[in-house]
Amino acid sequence: MQVLTPTPRYTGAALDKVLMTAVAATGFSIHEGRADPWDPYLRRWEGGRDGADTVYGIVEIASGPATDVAGVVWDAVDAAFAEPRLSITRLFNQALTNAHESLSDYAARDWKAGVTLAAMRGDEIYVAWAGPSLALFTSETDGLLRPSQGGDDSDLLDVPLGAEGELTPRLVRRPVAPEVELVLSWTSLSERVNDRALEALLAAGSDGSAQAIYRLVDNEREFAALVARFRPQGE
Repeated sequence: MQVLTPTPRYTGAALDKVLMTAVAATGFSIHEGRADPWDPYLRRWEGGRDGADTVYGIVEIASGPATDVAGVVWDAVDAAFAEPRLSITRLFNQALTNAHESLSDYAARDWKAGVTLAAMRGDEIYVAWAGPSLALFTSETDGLLRPSQGGDDSDLLDVPLGAEGELTPRLVRRPVAPEVELVLSWTSLSERVNDRALEALLAAGSDGSAQAIYRLVDNEREFAALVARFRPQGE
């Protein structure tokens, strides 16, 4: 039985690119004004779970020391991914719940975050999130779509992980149309560019889109974004 396990951390220049059979993904983290392809805010897991070969994750720090908060979150997500016999939906729910409970142990220090997880299974993309999150789909036919627009729970408050209040992880499932792209980003991106401009920016493809986002935010002290282009299996 295969379970999802963390891949080794990447080193090298920012905006590293990962090519796979059905996914082309490019991303970067900016921490203390310095860029890295993955650390500390992006993660990727491989190994196969319920038909999903790759899972991507992004953490947005709402409060607390950035690397410490991110470390607590990723340890909690790793623990969920080590559990056997979980479907993608249960896996994502457990991972986000674990992260919330782990950060709640630091409530006195006011450690809070938002986490988004994404995976492709067959010809569908799964996206789950809790707390601050910016996830966008775009395609030539559908334009730009925020996943929360398609769910019945879009009016729920985005309670940060680690905060008091009821945490309600949310998940959407979307068919993979030709040239669908998924953008995972810190929410401050929406303050930099409106939806129409972002849609035009994403037309450059996953590599060019990530480069363009990086140019928009390269003066940020803390930020992360990942752009993944999905293709149905067999294309």
